[in-house]
Formats: sequence, C-alpha cells, structure tokens
Amino acid sequence: MLTLRPLKKKDIPLIARWLYGEHAASRIENPEDWLAEIHDKDSTFIHIIAEVDDKPMGYCRYCPYGGTGFDMDYLIGELEYIPRGFGRLMLDRALALLKAQGATAVTVDPDDGKTINPGCRELLESCFFLWDGGFYTYFLR
Repeated sequence: MLTLRPLKKKDIPLIARWLYGEHAASRIENPEDWLAEIHDKDSTFIHIIAEVDDKPMGYCRYCPYGGTGFDMDYLIGELEYIPRGFGRLMLDRALALLKAQGATAVTVDPDDGKTINPGCRELLESCFFLWDGGFYTYFLR
C-alpha cells in the first residue's frame, strides 16, 4: 500500500542519493537546488515521502501559488517501482492531499530544464493534466 508522510531529517541522504542517481540525473537539471530547498527554513515548499509498505520509494514537494493553486514536483527514487503503476498511485495520493488543502489547480513542470521523460508525459496525460506548452496543469473540482 502506498502512503504519503512528511519528510523527516533522516530522509535527506536518501533523497540526495535519488536526486544524484543516474535515473534522476537525466531529468533534474539542478539537484542541489532541490536539496537547498529542503534545508531552507523560510521555504514555502512542503516535502513528503511516498512509501510502499513502510519503505521509502519516492519524494514529492509542493508549494502554494496564486491563492488556490499549487506547484508540484515528484520523483520515484527507487527504480524497482518503475514502471509498475506506483507513479500514478503517488500522483493520485498527492492530488487528494492537495484537494483536501483547498487546491483548485496543480501545475507540474515535468522537465526541470531537460528533456521531458516520455513516461512522465504519459502519466500526466493519463491523469488528465493539460499541457499548455510549458507546464502540465490539473484542475481539481
């Protein structure tokens, strides 16, 4: 079962391993910025860990913008969970969490300055995110 929980300090080395790993390196332009964001006490980002059966497998961060909108990034860090449907579960859980916080729209930038991962594009489109030429947006009702 996939669950989301708040990031703990002990998770930071794991996230660093994921961000600098080969899988993420081809997709994330500045992993050091992601890590700096985690350490920034004035940050508006909320950081969460996705777990399957109490084992960390992914990371998500989101922050509010424009009233009821949220900007979100996510990463499956453990390769054994790709492509087995866990990305969709993680995205579904994160969207439910944001909806409960009053979100009306969630925006994802799937390339972070690099080429968009085709699997990520397929996932977002299958979840009814709309591409505007720069970002994918999901409108919650």
